[in-house]
Amino acid sequence: MWLQLQLRLRLQLWLQLWSLLPLGLVLVFMRDYRFFVYMLNSSSRRALYTGMTNCVIDRVNEHRSREDKRSFTAQYRAFRLVYYEEFADVHLCIRREKEIKGWTRAKKNALVETINPKWRDLMAEWEEKYGLDFVVPIPPYEGRARQQQNQRQMQPQKQTQGPSPASLRSLAQDDKA
Repeated sequence: MWLQLQLRLRLQLWLQLWSLLPLGLVLVFMRDYRFFVYMLNSSSRRALYTGMTNCVIDRVNEHRSREDKRSFTAQYRAFRLVYYEEFADVHLCIRREKEIKGWTRAKKNALVETINPKWRDLMAEWEEKYGLDFVVPIPPYEGRARQQQNQRQMQPQKQTQGPSPASLRSLAQDDKA
């Protein structure tokens, strides 16, 4: 019932807007939406990440900041923007993202090479071309040993009062000898 009422109201609104089209008044209500399917690549070209967003620059900077260290792009250091497509409809964009994700690696490589044959970082090229500075510096790589060391340093140390039971036993054995 509620859904039918909501759909009916939306239909009435669109019919009213459609009637205003010859007057040019509809343009006031319309927004320019942009959605992007993008691909990020690691510097070794081993990992290729495909995603979808409404702002490529902000999203790539989020990936580069490595806020979620467990994410795919953080683990494989896939930070270079090598491909993107622009869409006006979010549903088409999502459909294209799913389509690309279902492809083989060879087909994805061929797609990237159609617009970026040298696999350059497109964000870096935009910086040079337009004189902008919107790239977040990529943090240095921390290997697994370094990450474990940092975790150990962050763990609170156990506070003990007095000698441990094992040291008491060794003292008792020394006294007997």
